[in-house]
Amino acid sequence: DFAPAGLVARIPLVMVVSSTSPYKSVQELIAQAKTRKGQLNFATSGRGTSSHLVLLMLKQLAGAEMNQVPYKGTSQALSALIGGEITAAVPYLNVGLPQIKAGRLRALAVTGAKRTPSMPELPTMIEAGFPGLVITGFAGLLAPARTPQPIVARLHREIVAIGKQQDYIDRLAVFDLQPVASTPQEFSKYLAAEIAKW
Repeated sequence: DFAPAGLVARIPLVMVVSSTSPYKSVQELIAQAKTRKGQLNFATSGRGTSSHLVLLMLKQLAGAEMNQVPYKGTSQALSALIGGEITAAVPYLNVGLPQIKAGRLRALAVTGAKRTPSMPELPTMIEAGFPGLVITGFAGLLAPARTPQPIVARLHREIVAIGKQQDYIDRLAVFDLQPVASTPQEFSKYLAAEIAKW
């Protein structure tokens, strides 16, 4: 139904626990999940959301039982985490970062393929021992399916040109979005791989 013009930005999620939690790493958390089967509760921002998908993939890769507690949104999930009602959550980095910086949450790892510039000391889930767990939100530009190729190519050139502007890069950084300027073909492959994965 769509003609992908290009991927514009990615944003990782971040695994967080309360600042008062005993867990200092993903490995510690998973070890406890394996010991206390079905007793650790993970907040998500609802069924089928990115945070829920991260939890499902983590359970599969770790072979550990963890309960999903779906909330109506991320703010309610993080409030429950800060209040000690649940064990962990996996919000988008830009949503969790203010609470991390305020000292209310402790970040354990990010879900991107690389470390994030806003928290370079924070390991990825790959580094935490889960090489298959790379999940990011993304923004891209799509045109209707039968858009003529010269128009799709023009859209792509504009994405690349805008992506080089410093004010655009700075604006993305405010929201912890990592700029990307993929080709239409790369974006098509990315979308196909994501559909196949999920």
